[in-house]
Amino acid sequence: MLHVRAVLGRLDEARYSGRTVERLPIHSSEAAKARMRRRTDAGTDVAIELPRGTYLQHGAVLADDGKRIVVVERTPEEAAVVSFSPALDREELLGAAVCLGHAFGNQHVPLDVAAGEVRVPVTTSREVVLATIRSLDLPDVEVRFDSVPLALARPAGIAAHGEKPMTAGFLGGLQLADSALPIGRFVHSNGLEALLQDDAAAGEETIADIVRVFVTECVAPLDGVVLAHAHRATDAGSVERLVELDLLLETFKTTPAARLASTSCGHRLVALAPLLVDSPTVAELSRLVAGRRTPGNLAVVDGAVACALGVDREAAVLIELRGAAAGLFSAAVRLGRLSALRAQGALRGLEPPLHAAAAEALRAPIDLLRAAAPELEIYALRHRRADARLFMT
Repeated sequence: MLHVRAVLGRLDEARYSGRTVERLPIHSSEAAKARMRRRTDAGTDVAIELPRGTYLQHGAVLADDGKRIVVVERTPEEAAVVSFSPALDREELLGAAVCLGHAFGNQHVPLDVAAGEVRVPVTTSREVVLATIRSLDLPDVEVRFDSVPLALARPAGIAAHGEKPMTAGFLGGLQLADSALPIGRFVHSNGLEALLQDDAAAGEETIADIVRVFVTECVAPLDGVVLAHAHRATDAGSVERLVELDLLLETFKTTPAARLASTSCGHRLVALAPLLVDSPTVAELSRLVAGRRTPGNLAVVDGAVACALGVDREAAVLIELRGAAAGLFSAAVRLGRLSALRAQGALRGLEPPLHAAAAEALRAPIDLLRAAAPELEIYALRHRRADARLFMT
């Protein structure tokens, strides 16, 4: 397999003259993806893992062995090609372009401009596209349908009314934050079950305070910091750094309950990862965890998967902290100590400390890891000896 971690240049550069060219088909919708796996027209298996923000232009050279180069080739798409009469003045052309952009922007359809033409990809049907253009009553335009490559050098515009388009990273973040994600996060109470059994008077205020302290003093300065560094390591394609972080985090998981909660959830997420992302770095991490060559703590796996999904570091850390808080509130609900409605209100009330803790975690160096939730840790140790228990920890 050929691994690509940087764009080397462009096909039209003199230094590539005389090379055999293998073309790698990349659709316009994939050109901004940092991680993917594709085959060239010669059958070479290519794993792409590029720095965030890289755009794969048509003609970009991804590999060069001195005899052969691998070059991005934009795949053609069906589009309505709108051309304007040369008799139109600049103001009329600008007005027509604005009308097209507004009409198709409302439909979240990207427009591409090339060779003096506007190209509208057919995402619905030819009839719908043609009807939209005709409804604008534009002067002196011709429309034809053709199969053409789009967004050759930059992404096509898709936002309307100044709004940002929904990104794959946003959807990936939603998936990681989903309570239905089958990683077992909600089978752990992290000692809360034993604590509430010992304190029959603990109500909503007490529970919310316990959750706040746990997340801001234990999860954020330890798991949150490691997650942020794991995200950065994945962005750099460094599996070695991910393993270092994993082993380091393991030394701070001082109780059996903490280690169990972290690694059991981490193992489930890393096993699920191949269904979520196509990343060589995450795939190698998954192999190492499966082979027991690294512990597979959740924060490390979460950071790697979040990066591969396109979730930015700040969002990834916030998802981790909110997930930890939601897990404890969920435990309180299932233990009959808090209603589901009150739990949601309490979780919302933690927004300011969650943001503050996430900001601190994002700034923290890796050599200042800490975690302090002694009360819950003591109850987690007691929980292991309980005759009957609802949660694993």
